[in-house]
Amino acid sequence: TDILGIEYAITTLQNSILKIIHDTPDYDQLIKFIKHIDMDDPFKKEIFIALSRNQKIKLASKLKSMYNNGSSANLKKMFDDILDFKDKSIEDDLFENDSIGVYNTPITTNDSDEGCSTKDSDGDERHDHVGNSNYPPPLPKVSNPVLLSRVFMHKSVVNDKKYLSDKELVNSNYERLEFLGDSVLNNLITLIIYDYFPEFNEGELSKVRIELINNQTLTTWSKLYGFDKELRKNISDNAFYKGKMKIFADVFEAYVGALTLEKKENMEAIKNWLKLLSLPILDKFEEKNSTSTSTLNKNAKSELYSLVGCAAMPPKYDVVKTGDGSDQSFVVACSIKGEEIGRGRGNNIKEAGLRAAMDALSNKPKVEKYSMIRRQMPRSISVLRGESPE
Repeated sequence: TDILGIEYAITTLQNSILKIIHDTPDYDQLIKFIKHIDMDDPFKKEIFIALSRNQKIKLASKLKSMYNNGSSANLKKMFDDILDFKDKSIEDDLFENDSIGVYNTPITTNDSDEGCSTKDSDGDERHDHVGNSNYPPPLPKVSNPVLLSRVFMHKSVVNDKKYLSDKELVNSNYERLEFLGDSVLNNLITLIIYDYFPEFNEGELSKVRIELINNQTLTTWSKLYGFDKELRKNISDNAFYKGKMKIFADVFEAYVGALTLEKKENMEAIKNWLKLLSLPILDKFEEKNSTSTSTLNKNAKSELYSLVGCAAMPPKYDVVKTGDGSDQSFVVACSIKGEEIGRGRGNNIKEAGLRAAMDALSNKPKVEKYSMIRRQMPRSISVLRGESPE
């Protein structure tokens, strides 16, 4: 028999019971405490997670209530309950008991908030841009304080709590929410760009998605909403700043995951918000596409030469990227005296060269510059092959 082990166990049990009697609130007091937690205080979020991840705090409060009420007649049953306590979580109690009143509004809030629709009052597409007072669009709210606390909890805060089980640990940080949000974000962004660019092929759609779903973009979005200031962590500054871009991107994905759990019946609200958030990047690709798909001017090279070219200073066309005629476009740069004045892409070199000339024709400052140089050039030089004078 392990006498010393039993002695230690009894001592620990006695100390634990004293802790419960003197420091633990009874169940009614615990619920009142939860109702008044200030969720704007970042340190209170960890408390909320501790209250929600298992039933141990609830068990302590129930024991205190039993002690206060003198309900200790069946000691064996009480010990059995302590050793094998199975009950609903406090979080379940909060949602099921309307009299508690922790949540004043339903979880599915903010679905009709301004900014969660991509249409303005006239029904036209809204193009909000960075720097615009309407950007970023309003953030859809996560109403469940347990989910919200978990979003901003890095695993380093709880990893040193050795008394927690593996299940309790993984439900005390944002990594599971991040996993869910990563998948949802990828799917919703794919739907957004698929609808936004009906003329894009698979390769072009992939380029847009890569631009939208990467650590840099997600970190930018995360900081737009102040997620970087909400994050709770317990790691050295050196380790944190080495990987901070990935961490802030992960937090954004975790927030999307939390929204998904709350708004399972209204994913369109999340999609609309993400579309508004993506518009600056979507518009950038739309602008590039409108240039590259505009009607081909087959006389563009002749028109450019008539404005700026001469025998001594002809426009040059160089292939800067070789395509394959399908997914990969050819890219041609147009230059004069070593200065690039236009660039074009096309399914073949000829088309890319014509589009480079079209791009140069739209570059008014460069056209005026070299037109002036040509006019000032002595005719005897302009009609000869060679370099024009500096």
